[in-house]
Amino acid sequence: MMLTLDAAKPRSRVDARGTCGGCRPDFDAAIFVVFAAQTYEILAGYEVPANAVREKASVSASVGGQRLTPSLAGLAALPGCVDATSTLQAALENLDAR
Repeated sequence: MMLTLDAAKPRSRVDARGTCGGCRPDFDAAIFVVFAAQTYEILAGYEVPANAVREKASVSASVGGQRLTPSLAGLAALPGCVDATSTLQAALENLDAR
């Protein structure tokens, strides 16, 4: 799934599972999204530069690449991390309004 939050970063990877498995080199930022279990409300969203993801990710044979399984505090502490929660919430509200 591709999502662009910033026109200057046209290649973003969205991962709502809490992991970035099989991180490929062809993205500029990863978007991590946390949903409420019952309502699918967006609880948190972070945009993390690809370099920060690659530096923290470890090799995983099960995904055939690198994997990052961070906590919310761990995401927020990554270099260049931007809290994108309100942007993602607004986008979801816009979709709901259609």
